[in-house]
Amino acid sequence: MSCSKCTITYYCGRDCQRKDWKEGGHKQECKKIAAQKFGVKLCSKHCDEPISTMISLNTRQTIQDSFRKPEGVLFDEKFVVKVQCNSKLPPMMIYDESRQCQFGYKPTGPGFSEVFETVQNEPAWEGRKTFMKASFNNAGECIMYPATAGVKNKYSW
Repeated sequence: MSCSKCTITYYCGRDCQRKDWKEGGHKQECKKIAAQKFGVKLCSKHCDEPISTMISLNTRQTIQDSFRKPEGVLFDEKFVVKVQCNSKLPPMMIYDESRQCQFGYKPTGPGFSEVFETVQNEPAWEGRKTFMKASFNNAGECIMYPATAGVKNKYSW
């Protein structure tokens, strides 16, 4: 039988599963596995305001921080974002190619540790940045998919 939440870990029976949940540490690991598989929601209340004002490389227009989906991207459609963090100094900076979606995310926010840990494990840029997919649902919540992380050549951007 497998864990009903992460569906990755298997057990010989209910007693074995309960013991691993309480004593074996699966409770903490299960949360991380499920987040990698299904994505983690970020909360706009944990964004830095403002992280910066940037100039778009494409349009040369000034763009303020924005926790919103880029134009042309549908709700629940995944798009590529770049996630940057300077070592262990918060916040993480998250932005898409057009910079229509760009925000700093504080370590107090839900999902921070899962995304941050994924960035830290990126060997190509020594744990400072990576690309991954994100989406926005109809409620305006941003969902990040750490399992899709990779270097730039993995994506068209």
